[in-house]
Amino acid sequence: RMAILDDGVHPEVCTLAGNYLIDEKLHVRTLKKNTVTPYSHGTMCARIVRLYTDFNNVDVFSIQILEKETWRGSIEGLLKAFELCVSLDIRLINLSAGTYAYEDFARIEEAVRYLLDSDRILVAATGNRGTVTYPAYLPDVIGVEYRQELIDDAYIYCQDLLTRIDFQASSRHKIVLGGHEIDTPISNSYAAPLITAKILTILRSNQKANKNEILR
Repeated sequence: RMAILDDGVHPEVCTLAGNYLIDEKLHVRTLKKNTVTPYSHGTMCARIVRLYTDFNNVDVFSIQILEKETWRGSIEGLLKAFELCVSLDIRLINLSAGTYAYEDFARIEEAVRYLLDSDRILVAATGNRGTVTYPAYLPDVIGVEYRQELIDDAYIYCQDLLTRIDFQASSRHKIVLGGHEIDTPISNSYAAPLITAKILTILRSNQKANKNEILR
């Protein structure tokens, strides 16, 4: 089971096993109808994952935590989404968002520790400002940042002891939309799904692989 925590995933990418929204009152709403466009940020992340692996025998979940117009959300919504991932027994989580706010770090760290202690794998993009971003900088989270000269499915294992970022990866992917091929923008949020795809490929053959086995 894999989840994309973002602004929503359009079902044309794949059949969704679950489609949820964390609303501003922190209620978990099941979305019975599609609420996003085929060009939403979360949909683009899902397209990148699918570009480099397949979803055979994978249940894909969309958990909407970001506003479609602003791509912003709340820490409370993110923490609620983490709880939902555990309750749904989701193993792999792709998160292209984070926080720079120091006052949020302790709460994020506690929630992520609970998530990882429950045997989840969290792939998180670092922020585009180049400053400390949680949860990407946390130990045992698989942190990802883009490297400009990389293209397609190229990536480098570069475990940084200061930032704890594990991978530099391409964010330049060729996606077909409406019959036209486009290149995704250069952004950390489009580098993370590449690493998610690589991990998903491993998990499809070894569901019990832990982080160290995945990194090897």
